[in-house]
Amino acid sequence: MRISSFFNFLSAWFQRLSEIFSPTINGIPQSGQVPLADSREIKKADLQQNWRGLPYGLFLQIEAFKNFTSIGFWATALETNGEIKPESEVFYSPSCLLLIGEKLTDSKTSYAFWKSHIHPEDLTVMNEKYSLFLEGLGTPGEFVIELRFRHKDGSWHWICLTAAIFSADNALYLNGTAQDVTKAHQLQHELKKQMVFQSELLEILPNPVFIKDENACFITFNRAYERAFGMKREDFIGKSVMDLDYLPLKDRKVYHHEDLELIRTGKKVKREIDFNFADGKKHHCIYWSNGLCNEEKGVMGLMGLIADISEKQETEKALAQKIEALNEVNAEIERISRIDHLTGLSNRRELMEHLQQTISNVAGGTFSVIMADLDDFKSINDTYGHATGDYVLQRFAEAIRKVCPKNCSAARLGGEEFLILLPMTTKDEALIIAEKIQNSIRCDKQNPCFTVSMGVVDYNTLQPEDASQLLHRADLAMYRAKSAGKNCCVSV
Repeated sequence: MRISSFFNFLSAWFQRLSEIFSPTINGIPQSGQVPLADSREIKKADLQQNWRGLPYGLFLQIEAFKNFTSIGFWATALETNGEIKPESEVFYSPSCLLLIGEKLTDSKTSYAFWKSHIHPEDLTVMNEKYSLFLEGLGTPGEFVIELRFRHKDGSWHWICLTAAIFSADNALYLNGTAQDVTKAHQLQHELKKQMVFQSELLEILPNPVFIKDENACFITFNRAYERAFGMKREDFIGKSVMDLDYLPLKDRKVYHHEDLELIRTGKKVKREIDFNFADGKKHHCIYWSNGLCNEEKGVMGLMGLIADISEKQETEKALAQKIEALNEVNAEIERISRIDHLTGLSNRRELMEHLQQTISNVAGGTFSVIMADLDDFKSINDTYGHATGDYVLQRFAEAIRKVCPKNCSAARLGGEEFLILLPMTTKDEALIIAEKIQNSIRCDKQNPCFTVSMGVVDYNTLQPEDASQLLHRADLAMYRAKSAGKNCCVSV
């Protein structure tokens, strides 16, 4: 590909990017999502004739996009039929190489180089999807796919590629972006595990339990429900109580209206009722149903439980045990949702709620917070692996537990960042605690040493502030500790 032709194309492309990312360049807020590139002809009059001839402002924009964003930008020439030859040169920004752990040696490589880094299974999928894209069967004007790329450390990273076809100087080009979405895939994996766990909890409950969506249609019910009413889940998922033939039509209408009302209001009902079970007998049961209505979070539905209390003499004891078991399950699910599974500390949600409550109840007293961030944690992961990195996080969490008072709260905010809330503690007292935590960290022969930078601030009742303002000050204190050489504590 002719270099002047490529830079003509590239300058127009970045001009388009400057329009899309104007909040970054001009500070003007934008709304809506704009595709990174249009498949449209670029007039030669709009193109710059050579790299050095670019306007200074546009040159700065290009350099900013090339060097100061984690999103990689790339481009390559296409054949007239849209295909890419293995030897075709791929021009890219430095961020593209960083995504696979490589160092910048040149601003271009061959398509074969990048193709060799793609997981074999994903390469087949990409080829098939790109063929459909060329045939016009995909999303008009854009090509989006997530692929596994082999990192230099041997691991596989999920990369999202977005591309579009450009026409310039009577030639076709494919340009686009590359962004690491590995963490998103990891979060999806963890979410799937939690969903499986909650599903298994539902299955082990001895009582019939059912869950319905916002339209009062079954999402699922457990095995106990199947056994009680002789139903199979696959036959009733997506259907409502109106499809339950074992109930009289009049009752079905009443129940369906009740379900919709509970979902609308978020209220619950509890009553004793007789059901005809699959064994042909009438069972006296307690029917409990609770609507869930949280439009702000986009969650609406209903959950219900049926407890058979036919044996009168054991009713009180059995019911108490079953309700307690259900409460324990709910409590366990709630507990899991509020802890960090790796360290056992609270998660961000739990501690933020506690911090808000502490600010509301401070009433002339005082408290302090410690913002802690492990130094050079990425190099530990890169050098020793993520298993060792996880162990380092656990060791630091254990140091917090050993040193901090029992009335304190500690959370892993994410990654290698931690927050400690110390009620009724002055800034000077909190600084002593932070230094004790640092001094308690010990190395061993099998695991790497690590250090931590900490920022300490207290809540000033004379100048009230909200949680975000307090944490901002703690962040600034922590970054001062980083700037001071790391492995130290700074209070402000």
